Amino acid sequence: MNFSTRLDEAMHKAGFKSQSALARASGVSQTTINRILKSTGNSGPETETIRKLADACGVSFSWLHDGIVSKDLARGKDMTDYSLVYLTSTELKIITHYREATLAGQSLLETMAEDLPKKSPPLPIDDAPVNDQS
Repeated sequence: MNFSTRLDEAMHKAGFKSQSALARASGVSQTTINRILKSTGNSGPETETIRKLADACGVSFSWLHDGIVSKDLARGKDMTDYSLVYLTSTELKIITHYREATLAGQSLLETMAEDLPKKSPPLPIDDAPVNDQS
């Protein structure tokens, strides 16, 4: 698998529906992303470009650059596994909107998220209210 194929895979698995969305999230121009995906140009992308794209897509630099798979040692899991089955469709939409937002938009969303009330953790069984009808 070559660089452009890895970028295309990472982009789609991360939820980017367009090159423009990835460009906004990564700070890499859409023209550069298009050139990479079409494998045009005399040389590969610069290191900083690869780093920005890897960060935006949530993959490791080494995987995107060389195809080297990192292992999450705590879980023994391939870090290119993007299984999102544990997300609700609403959560996935929120993440997609965040990733497609400009950096200013992402900053605003982060600020808003900090102000949201936190969901209370469930009470331990011993502390749960009892509805005693006796």
